[in-house]
Amino acid sequence: MVKFDDAALVAMMALIVVIIVVVIVAELRRSTRIGGFKNRAAIKAYKHLRTEHGQPFALVDKEGGFVVWREPHYFHEIVVKDDSTLVTRKGKDKADKTDKADKADDGEGNKRASKSDCEFVYVSIRVHLPENDRSAVLGLSESLRYDKPANILTAGSSSVEGAIATLKTAMDIAEHPESKKKDMYKALEDRVQNARSDESESRDISDALERMVRNNRQKYRDEVSSSRNGSKWCEMVQ
Repeated sequence: MVKFDDAALVAMMALIVVIIVVVIVAELRRSTRIGGFKNRAAIKAYKHLRTEHGQPFALVDKEGGFVVWREPHYFHEIVVKDDSTLVTRKGKDKADKTDKADKADDGEGNKRASKSDCEFVYVSIRVHLPENDRSAVLGLSESLRYDKPANILTAGSSSVEGAIATLKTAMDIAEHPESKKKDMYKALEDRVQNARSDESESRDISDALERMVRNNRQKYRDEVSSSRNGSKWCEMVQ
């Protein structure tokens, strides 16, 4: 039988610990890497969300794939797509640029924010929008959509911060539908820019949106509780 003195035993145990740590770190790096995505900005968004919300619910790691987080924090869902076609539809990659400043008419002579050319981040909240207020909310931006049976409001953007800022402004309109639309459009522009450039401002916007979501769910408890569940993204990987 081979006998080890205390020093040799300590050295061996230290080596074993080092090997275990190296294996764990390598596995963590492997589990957070997505090799199939081509959109570098989408990969950056994924890494940020992976740190913020942990392991995603679903991951399709290939070109044109997507990542889904289900019910992270107060959100219903967050999706990052590797949508190369949308990003390059004008012939060059605009993924690292901010949303377009161009505006589209909402039909009432007001200008609303246009959908970004590089929209690949989608943030959803489960809230009830009364029918009378719905058109005013959705008129804010072409990047907003509402699933009525599920009571899910989704904003698309080229960043998580931009999507959350859009949702916050949409909920401002839902709570104050009598507000002047042109003021809300200007507020959205400023809010998106501030959220992207100032981490503290981004956190404040998210905190305010969380309060609005919780208040809405409390106010429309029956409507929200009877919502249809489900996700088209998760259905695609089941």
